[in-house]
Amino acid sequence: MGARGVALLALICLVCGIPTPAWAADRTGLVFHVPEVLETDTVRQFAGKLEEVLVRAKRDTPDQRSILILDFNPGGRPTRLTNLDACLALTRLLQAQDRARLLTVAWIEGDITGHGILAALACEDLVMGPRSTIGPAHDGAEELDPVYKAAYEDAARRQGRSPIVARKLVDASTKVVRDPEARAGTDRFRDGSAFAGGEVVVEPGQPGRFDREKALELGLCLGDAPSNFDRLTERYRVPRDSLTVFARLDSPVVQINLHGEINGALREKMSRDIRRALAQNPDTIVLNLECHGGSPADATGLAEIARGHVDGVGPEAPRLIAYMTPQARAGALILALACDAIVFDREAKVGFEGAVGNAAAMEKALAKALEDRHWMSAEDASALANAMTHAEVELIAARGRAGPVRLVSARPLPADLKEEKIIKPIGAWMVLDSGMATQSPMMLTGQPVKNLQEWYESRGIANRRLIIFEGSALDELAQFLSHRGTTVILVMIGLASLMIEFMKPGLALPGVVAAICFVLVFWAGSRMSGQIDWLAVLLFLLGVMLLLMEILVIPGFGVIGLSGVILMLCSVGLVAFGHWPRSQNEWLAYGGVVAPFGWSLAGAIVLVGMFIRFLPGIPLFSKLMLHPDRPADEETGITAIYHGERLQALLGRVGQTTADLRPAGTARFDDELIDVVSDGTYIKSGTWVVVSEVEGNRVVVHQTEESL
Repeated sequence: MGARGVALLALICLVCGIPTPAWAADRTGLVFHVPEVLETDTVRQFAGKLEEVLVRAKRDTPDQRSILILDFNPGGRPTRLTNLDACLALTRLLQAQDRARLLTVAWIEGDITGHGILAALACEDLVMGPRSTIGPAHDGAEELDPVYKAAYEDAARRQGRSPIVARKLVDASTKVVRDPEARAGTDRFRDGSAFAGGEVVVEPGQPGRFDREKALELGLCLGDAPSNFDRLTERYRVPRDSLTVFARLDSPVVQINLHGEINGALREKMSRDIRRALAQNPDTIVLNLECHGGSPADATGLAEIARGHVDGVGPEAPRLIAYMTPQARAGALILALACDAIVFDREAKVGFEGAVGNAAAMEKALAKALEDRHWMSAEDASALANAMTHAEVELIAARGRAGPVRLVSARPLPADLKEEKIIKPIGAWMVLDSGMATQSPMMLTGQPVKNLQEWYESRGIANRRLIIFEGSALDELAQFLSHRGTTVILVMIGLASLMIEFMKPGLALPGVVAAICFVLVFWAGSRMSGQIDWLAVLLFLLGVMLLLMEILVIPGFGVIGLSGVILMLCSVGLVAFGHWPRSQNEWLAYGGVVAPFGWSLAGAIVLVGMFIRFLPGIPLFSKLMLHPDRPADEETGITAIYHGERLQALLGRVGQTTADLRPAGTARFDDELIDVVSDGTYIKSGTWVVVSEVEGNRVVVHQTEESL
């Protein structure tokens, strides 16, 4: 019965209300087309893929037996495998599987010689095509080591085949005889050198090479003889499209390290790294998760971007693997659930205690992540998400009368369920560790590993195939600049420089320093959040404009100037916070971000005071400041800072502008050059002006027609 027949039968059963037979459902399976040259690394890779398939099958179809088909003659070509260590490793892998969960099938369509026969003997079913042959496994001049002979006999014995026949495959001197008195269901064949009498089945001295008929007589293979691979899958009622195909993988494996808090910066880094990784045409992308925290929206966005980039490749998309480190917390689990498989470090423990955002939103995000990739049923996903995000919720494992274990987060239990155990009691935060993640009913991962290198070795991923993406220099610089302490210092220097530039227009250097400081703050913030917050930019520009109005237009330093400074600090806080606050908790968190910038303002005032007080004493900068004991004509007017008492004497005096007033510039009064501002009008250079107002160090002039 083919795939269409299975589907038709299932439909008929559904319509008629008849339970669908277990074999009629699509059986999860894996096909390993054994390569001409089998290496130990290939076996490790295959072991990893087999584990992934079995974990998925245990989760999706817990009551169904999966199937593994080893195709020893891909395309019908003859096979001779000589790497005994690799074949022995494959045999050990097959023998380690749970027969109740996995049916192993050796498919021999053509001729097979060499030690691949050892792995074939280890399979539960050995199926040979009509024109196939098996053996010899060893035909060298030197006798095979007894240890390896014993491995052949043990492989045959485990699957109910004759160990003497298996010995014949590796030792031509073996004489195989049939014991006429053997009881039904026991091994009928004996070693002719130690057993007197009986019928000689295979003479000594002849190589152990058997066609299908002889192999059937010796009990090596099944009675069926499918003509090709398609007929084989029909025999086992496995639709071809339900089988996962494994082949040796030589393409790169890219590891992306994700550190720190889950936020816009991490999202941007991961997006860039995945795009770079896809350009390598990798077989696998491993997300090494050392990240934590994050709001539900940030964690979900991270998962959607990772999944979207990989799925966009199409059918040839690489596998996306998440490695849960001991540092992974909260939103890291949501990102991991968007991957094709999850690997747990032995010390990994992930929970949602203290996660940013409200519990309801995080619960919804976690439940959606569990459902989208079919990690759990909708009911189990909802119960687990509820329990992990609420300390006051209990999580119970319960079993129905004839069904798998279910997760329940509320009492009383439904009538058809019986409690098996309490996974999480009321009042405790649930922590998902490596042991819990491997067991029913979670079953999110296979066996945990000591570290990522151990996982690579177990999968046969050589170092030459591994590409590791670390953070770029720009990412590290942005992370340093966006640190709270660094940002406070940059804002302090920027404000101080801005104040000095406003106090002394034309000095230039403080303005450049201020621009650099604030540009660095905004650049680092935008890189870390992954976007430019234009509201923050507008608030900052508005603050600068208000400050300019206070200094150049409105006398004194009052409400307008203070409002400007507050707007600038709030805009910088918005950049540091990453986004506009959306809840009461986020507003409180935003206030905590803005508060330290009060120290920036205080520090800026201190720096300005130090600039005025101590700069004249430094020889290198002595000409930048006006000395009380130095004549004014020795000062450089465009860089001097005057005391208020000295400027008061200018009130009512007439001078001539030496630069255009737009509205700030300079004017000469007798032999002194004084920094002045107009009353709001544009005044050309060389125009006579009179001082109409002096406020602090601010000298206001207006145009006059007369000169003194």
